[in-house]
Amino acid sequence: MRRPVSRPSLSGLRDVVWAGRRWPHLPLALLLLALLTLFLWGGGPRGYFYQPGHHDYLSAHGMTLAANLSPDDGFLMFWRHRLDESGNPDYQLYNRFPMGTFALIKLITLPLGDDFARQIYAARLLMLLCFAGTALLAYLSLCRLSGSSWIALTATALAFSSGYCLYYNDMIFSQTPSFFGILLVFHGMTVFEQEGRFQQQRQYGFHRQLPEASL
Repeated sequence: MRRPVSRPSLSGLRDVVWAGRRWPHLPLALLLLALLTLFLWGGGPRGYFYQPGHHDYLSAHGMTLAANLSPDDGFLMFWRHRLDESGNPDYQLYNRFPMGTFALIKLITLPLGDDFARQIYAARLLMLLCFAGTALLAYLSLCRLSGSSWIALTATALAFSSGYCLYYNDMIFSQTPSFFGILLVFHGMTVFEQEGRFQQQRQYGFHRQLPEASL
């Protein structure tokens, strides 16, 4: 007598599909909840204190570059300033990156005076805000490109939960705001391309499906 072949139950998958239809904004809510935990950690033990290592060394370096920005010095980015033997100013420059990110850090830390610990804390929160905005823009772009909020959530979670992202997300330097700018431009191009395509379809009756690679 042959034993009946057991087949995997699809009830769990049906529950997920039903939940997606019942609460269409559930993926976005889950993403925002995950991003909120980043701010809770950023305001925790690594918020104020300097710890030895690559992460905090570059954070202190980036904060120093931002703190030294001043019109009196021609908005030079430098990490040390002293007078040489002749009494002339000697700058240790670090003008390798655009000034925009460091100027923004300088702007939000101006009300904190010379309290370097609070400056570090505020700048780290700014980096986390840029990181969260980058993840949100990636999710919104993938929603448009894939047509599925669950696919967008899965791809975003896998990409932004890597060890490198979780380690460097609050490092005070130019990479995270630059990443946010790239995703902002990419999302704008995605919206412009799709909305422009829909406008052509409505205005000219043009219904030919453009290849996805055109994005």
